[in-house]
Amino acid sequence: YKRQPVYGVALVMALYWTCRPSMALKSFLLRMLALAFSPIILLTLIALLVGIFVYDGQCYGFTDGKWECSLGEFLGIQIQYAVLFEIFFSIVWIGILALLVCGNLGYRYLKQAG
Repeated sequence: YKRQPVYGVALVMALYWTCRPSMALKSFLLRMLALAFSPIILLTLIALLVGIFVYDGQCYGFTDGKWECSLGEFLGIQIQYAVLFEIFFSIVWIGILALLVCGNLGYRYLKQAG
């Protein structure tokens, strides 16, 4: 298995698109805000779509077995499980974005001071 250099180039381009120092501060912060919440919303929508397609009239509990339920109750359970996963993912994701924001703001400060 060989690593393809394309992935590294794509990552660098994505980081440059996100943290370009010449970008206006308001645009930068709005872009970071969108990047912070888009994976959370996307994972919730994926959980809803999967729930709609796999619904078979039964709800499955973590330890309770299974029982008859409506589609709304089934989707509610799916969203609860998705939120449990998203909590941990969000902490890491927002931590990474916070490092990018601090780095960009530090660069701006040093550029203005020097």
